[in-house]
Amino acid sequence: MDLIRQCFEEHKGSLTQSLVGAEYSIEQAMIFLPVAALGLSESTRKSSVFQTIACLLSDSHHQLQRIIDVESMARNSGINQIQVTAGLFAIAPVLLKAFANNNTHQLHIYSTPVT
Repeated sequence: MDLIRQCFEEHKGSLTQSLVGAEYSIEQAMIFLPVAALGLSESTRKSSVFQTIACLLSDSHHQLQRIIDVESMARNSGINQIQVTAGLFAIAPVLLKAFANNNTHQLHIYSTPVT
């Protein structure tokens, strides 16, 4: 399982809450989250995970559509492109925090001296 999908599994509750805050229903969030995980995973074929998340944090619709296939995500989730974009921007802080925590933990493991 890739890092993005793992993050979506581990933080499903926080991601759902973020979407509800962006005016998604619980049902829409449950449909959108797997589509978003797949779409973001696919976007990392063109850029790094951190570039993808930075794009989401930039609040730039143009940059978002350049890196992430919002149209495909809308089609696959049955949610319009405007709402997909709003959902992506809503979940970005949760994803960034999760990735930062994951990488900090990994760095700690590798920087611990072996005795």
